[in-house]
Order: sequence, then structure tokens, then C-alpha cells
Amino acid sequence: MSDIAEQLLLYRRDVDIQWGVLYDKIGEAADEIKRLRSALEEISLGKGPYNRNPLIHAENIIEDMKAIAIGALNGTWKPEADGGL
Repeated sequence: MSDIAEQLLLYRRDVDIQWGVLYDKIGEAADEIKRLRSALEEISLGKGPYNRNPLIHAENIIEDMKAIAIGALNGTWKPEADGGL
């Protein structure tokens, strides 16, 4: 085999490897986007432990939203259908 043919084969192998890595990264990014979108949908519901005192109720909702956002960003949050925090 000529040097040029060997170089082309090596180049092709390297390109295939790079495409494989890129494909994996795209899948990881898509999964993260789904998780973050689910978290935003959950936050938009404004859930939190109910309290008759409106200030305490608001604080509960804010704390719940913060927990969802932090968990989604660090990858530990799961949608409520999967068990929540």
C-alpha cells in the first residue's frame, strides 16, 4: 500500500472517531436539555408545601423552585413522574 493510501486510511479512522465523539456529545446535550426543560416546567407549576400564611407559603414555593433548579443543574433532579428530588 502506498504512503498516501495509508495516510488516507489513518485520516479516515481519525475522522470516524471524531464523529463518534461528537455524536455522543450531541446525545448528552439533548438529554441535559430535556432534563432542564422538565425542571422549568415543574418550576412553572409553582408547587410547594401549602401554608395559610401567604409569606410562608411563598417562601415554601421559592425554596421548592430553588431545589428543583439546583438539582437540575447538577444532574440529580428527576421529574416528579420519576420520583422527584
